[in-house]
Amino acid sequence: MHVHHLLAVQADSPEEAVTVAETFLSGYEDRVWDWYEIGGRWSGALDGGDLFCAKDQGVKFVEFIDAAIDGRRREIANLRRYIIGMKDEEEVHDTLGLGLALDEQAQARTREMYNKSAKMFDELMRADDPDDRRFSLIGWHLRTLGGLVSDTYCFDSMFFDAEEYTGRKDSVVDRMIASPERQWLVSVDLHN
Repeated sequence: MHVHHLLAVQADSPEEAVTVAETFLSGYEDRVWDWYEIGGRWSGALDGGDLFCAKDQGVKFVEFIDAAIDGRRREIANLRRYIIGMKDEEEVHDTLGLGLALDEQAQARTREMYNKSAKMFDELMRADDPDDRRFSLIGWHLRTLGGLVSDTYCFDSMFFDAEEYTGRKDSVVDRMIASPERQWLVSVDLHN
């Protein structure tokens, strides 16, 4: 599975930005990714390139970060649905996030999938044997959600500040104001 990440790094050149990003990523091999490529499937996603410097382009720099954070928020909402289910009035979207229109049957199947998973979560909370293999998928959803809400770098982070080790943008925005020429976004295609 592939996912697009934007890593915020501080560097004096494009080459150094890639080196800093790769050094950061090296600490997560086999835990977050099994291989990666700068750009990869998302080659050109940053205004035609795989690197983007904040110098003279601060607004666009923050827009790229915000878009990645919005993607992470959608993933968090999706994971929550696996745990708590869907409300009847909640709008159903395609589970891949591609913006595809779902017919009534597909909407019903999607709602059923989330609600079945939520029922499994309820069973897990009451289980005498939480090691039962039936709970492994809900465990994966909980682990992923936990990583995202605890601000831990994980496969679904989508944006991460490699300088401050956070998925929040505050520090990189402060650095961007102080020294925009040293603030870079590196587009990475992670595989796991």
